[in-house]
Amino acid sequence: MDALLQALLESVPQPPLRIEAVAVARALERVYAGAPLQGLQAGDALDPRAIGRLAAAGFARVDVYPRPTVAVFSFGDALLQAGEPLAQGRQHDAATPMLQALLTEQRIESLAWPALPQRAERIAAALGDAVDSFDVVLITGTPEAAPILEEGLPRLGVALHRSIDGPRGWRSSRARLLWLESEPEALVAQFAQWVLPLLQALQYRKQT
Repeated sequence: MDALLQALLESVPQPPLRIEAVAVARALERVYAGAPLQGLQAGDALDPRAIGRLAAAGFARVDVYPRPTVAVFSFGDALLQAGEPLAQGRQHDAATPMLQALLTEQRIESLAWPALPQRAERIAAALGDAVDSFDVVLITGTPEAAPILEEGLPRLGVALHRSIDGPRGWRSSRARLLWLESEPEALVAQFAQWVLPLLQALQYRKQT
């Protein structure tokens, strides 16, 4: 297994820290956390058939593992928000909405900030708060912002192994930080190879 992915997966608490109860009708694709029941085992994703079986058995609520909380940041003085007029030397931030769309595909809501300037104090303030409040922090940046990110990120956590062509990662007492490529194809590939398995592990979802 890739060293970075292994480090990320090993960061998931075992056993799970908590479970929560949700309405059966709203449990689609949540990960079952209860005792074995009607063909369900802990770690199974709840599909429509499983929800139907639970409802037929009279269950109003079902125990599931919480979804991870995710923050999304982009850094760079050259980044523009959607709707802002394009100017010379500037570009619209495509990575943030792409990441939020990829997370939404996994039924995970995320909190994203407008693109932030590449100033060390802004990076430290934004990410310093996030590592105390979120399970996963996803970061992209322009090439010009990279040196400031490289200087500031190690102060927020312990560096994880980096793979060739992989993201850079850090681990704080709560959060896992991943600095991803902002180019669309690379971003999608890194999300699939590193972020998605982490999100599934944080929900204790069985791998099929």
